[in-house]
Amino acid sequence: MRTVQFGISLAPNIADMSILRVANLVGSITNRRGGGQPRGSAPLEGTSAYWIEVLTSLALATPFDAFIFWPQVPSDEQIERFAREVVPGMREAVEKE
Repeated sequence: MRTVQFGISLAPNIADMSILRVANLVGSITNRRGGGQPRGSAPLEGTSAYWIEVLTSLALATPFDAFIFWPQVPSDEQIERFAREVVPGMREAVEKE
């Protein structure tokens, strides 16, 4: 099983890691479905389910150890949605693999 950390909290055994791979994700969690895999530096926009799908794909296909969420328009609501909806769903999806 692969452990994936979110936000600024790091794995407790960070000293054992030679390289920490972090993905910075800019975007908005909306009520509209996103469109396919993100490309280039375009912000990621879509529902929580879409974010979960994209982050799970990134976690399983690439060696990222952490994801940092940067809301496209900073707001407490976006951070809360990421923490409450996306993080648990993505962790659950990765643990199933």
